[in-house]
Amino acid sequence: NFGPDPESHATVDHVAGEIANAFDGSIERGASDPAMKEAVVLRLDNTKAKAQLGWRPIWPLENALEQTAAWYKAARTNSNMANVTAAQIDQYLKQLS
Repeated sequence: NFGPDPESHATVDHVAGEIANAFDGSIERGASDPAMKEAVVLRLDNTKAKAQLGWRPIWPLENALEQTAAWYKAARTNSNMANVTAAQIDQYLKQLS
């Protein structure tokens, strides 16, 4: 996982909330630790992956989160995970072309 483009940046709180929503649940948010001052500036950065590998995200963050949640939902219902995974890979690869 190289991280999203800067315009798709999301906080951990946002990602956790989106996943919780996908499972029709909620999350309990604890108080942040004031000693963790760097937390407000930490970001995943895909600059090197783009420059050195030519890599770029294909799915926007929201779609990636939806697909991740869908995979875990399928696993919870004892679906054929090889088929689920193959279908998601096929969907992803179609967007490459």
